[in-house]
Amino acid sequence: MVERPAAEWIRLKPVSFESQNKVESTVEPDDSIYVGGNNPRRNVYTVRYGLPEETITGVRLGLVCDRRLPGKGPGRHAGIGNVHIHDLAFRLHSDDDSGNTPLKVASATSAFFSFNRKTGENYASGLFDDDSVTYWDLWPMVGRDHAVVAKLADPVIAGPGSEFGVTIACTSRRFGFHTLGRFNLSVTTSPSGMAVKRCWGDPSPQSVSYWSIVATGLMNENRFDEAKPWVERAINDSEPSTVFDWLVAARYYRRVGNQKQAEQLYRNAVDWASGYPPWLPILNHQLKLGAPAVAKA
Repeated sequence: MVERPAAEWIRLKPVSFESQNKVESTVEPDDSIYVGGNNPRRNVYTVRYGLPEETITGVRLGLVCDRRLPGKGPGRHAGIGNVHIHDLAFRLHSDDDSGNTPLKVASATSAFFSFNRKTGENYASGLFDDDSVTYWDLWPMVGRDHAVVAKLADPVIAGPGSEFGVTIACTSRRFGFHTLGRFNLSVTTSPSGMAVKRCWGDPSPQSVSYWSIVATGLMNENRFDEAKPWVERAINDSEPSTVFDWLVAARYYRRVGNQKQAEQLYRNAVDWASGYPPWLPILNHQLKLGAPAVAKA
């Protein structure tokens, strides 16, 4: 079963922004930071945010799509809007700056992870492993919002005037200009519910949207009425969907009686899958779920 995140998130307001290589930055009305101007081959952002006087248990870095970015972003790579983040680090700054405490992360998850041709995996937890080789990117799921949710190893007590620091390193030597174009930061005081879950464990080059993950969990519990808005969001024309999104939607539309829509999505998926490696069990499983019912003899 896929559960909706139980944590309640508090959006933080940026106090300062610095970049290793010169760029332009704008704080948007929703407290996200938009990065424009020069796009260097590699860059590191250091941002400070104001903190509520709360006990912080988790952090969420939101990557925000924007029509001003290539392919709507959220990265700045020309033409496709992809981003490669190699390292992510958090710090707590005290009001008099006498404290500058690095914060350890116990676990990190994301609804989507891309494919690493060398290892076959590419998890969000690699952002916190101090390894310059591992990275997290969004291809092919660009043009839509993403998030990395990190659970802190120990709760952080924010006192008066405390600030939260984040360092975002986009430092790929192989894939240049994959820097971040728009992002926000939120924290939670919730003790649990921070993991962003996937309904499938296989890493794959063509992954699935978070919306389809939730829809699948609901359909697995025979809650098809509740799955409707999640299915519709996953295949919305304004956001690029994948073959797995099509198949999840085909399963839904067959169940609710819209056979024409289901068949179109299913045929699109079959055509696409004809050129896909046959060894991927996740794809075969979803093709079966989205297929027309076989009449019993």
